[in-house]
Amino acid sequence: MKKDIYYDATFQILAPHRGMAKYLNGFLKALSENGEKAQGLAPSGLKRKGDESVTCYGLNNILLWEQLSISSFVKKNKVSYFIFPYNTGAVFSPLSCKSVLILHDLIFMESFSSVPTSKSFRQIVGRFYRRVIVPRIIKKASFIITVSNYSKEQIIRQFNVAEKKICVIPNCIDTTHEAEAHKEKDSEGYFLNVGGDAPHKNTAFLIEAYATLPEEIKKKFSLKVVGISNEANKKTLHHLIRSLHEEHRIIIEKYVNDEQLEKLYRNAFIFIFPSLTEGFGIPLLEAMKCGCSIVCSNTSSMPEVCREAAFYFNPHDTQSFTNAVYLACTDKALRAAKKEEAIKQLDYYSRKNFNKKVADWFTSNIRESIDSEPFVQKD
Repeated sequence: MKKDIYYDATFQILAPHRGMAKYLNGFLKALSENGEKAQGLAPSGLKRKGDESVTCYGLNNILLWEQLSISSFVKKNKVSYFIFPYNTGAVFSPLSCKSVLILHDLIFMESFSSVPTSKSFRQIVGRFYRRVIVPRIIKKASFIITVSNYSKEQIIRQFNVAEKKICVIPNCIDTTHEAEAHKEKDSEGYFLNVGGDAPHKNTAFLIEAYATLPEEIKKKFSLKVVGISNEANKKTLHHLIRSLHEEHRIIIEKYVNDEQLEKLYRNAFIFIFPSLTEGFGIPLLEAMKCGCSIVCSNTSSMPEVCREAAFYFNPHDTQSFTNAVYLACTDKALRAAKKEEAIKQLDYYSRKNFNKKVADWFTSNIRESIDSEPFVQKD
């Protein structure tokens, strides 16, 4: 007998541009293409006219809704499976409902000395909330899906979770290799960083490190920073840029849409990703797709995602940064070799491979308990 599968649709509605929402959409699409449908659940205030794919129920406060309304709905409707896709979940949901926790990273569990507190009040609240909730929901979850082997190892080590409970289904990207994108770029232009307000994105380090680059490099390449939305953070970064006398070379870009972002990737000479830690690092795939050479941190998941496709540096060491950027700018043959490696990585992170991993996970964990029909991967 077929059983109900529900998922938390909150940020699918509120922030569809966020990586976790995009991952969820891809996950749901993979299920749908193979004959399985999941129903969204969201707070009452998020009702969208004419949208039958999401049921709105319960409280409007998102944190209270997650802990109280989801549990109430699941119990009332005898829901069989519930997918929690945003690094958190309902602690009080009944044991009769099997929970699927999608845990992208454990950055919120890092010490405050390793990853300082954000300037964003929303991010501060979210970090403390997850530090309380996640250890409890991990123990309760029937299944855990994460996006890298690095994150899987972190979860096992920090929470003593059985390895068989965790499945790695990495992020994916639509891989339409265009020859133009992978051609050698002009010798003058700009470096691109796509980050955010979270402290682990290490943007202040990037700005300070760029300022120490040889003048011959800075004359050729400005630095464009995308993804800064918090006004207090913008003000701090602009003050830092002025103090370094780099106003004419370092640009904090305003909000850009997906089309504008892809154009920035395609026209950048190199993409710089200086994060202190990542659970995966979707911008790395975006840069690969657009044929942009990558210079990134040598920590956490980034070497796993890029392998031989990137130039690496220590995100705490300015000299290491300078060495990597200088090599990326001056060694044309090595740049070309790394772009070839990037194409191989893109094949691994293709939509087709993602769909197959979702299908395999569903078959071995859920399908057998629902019905006996085979869950066939479609090409």
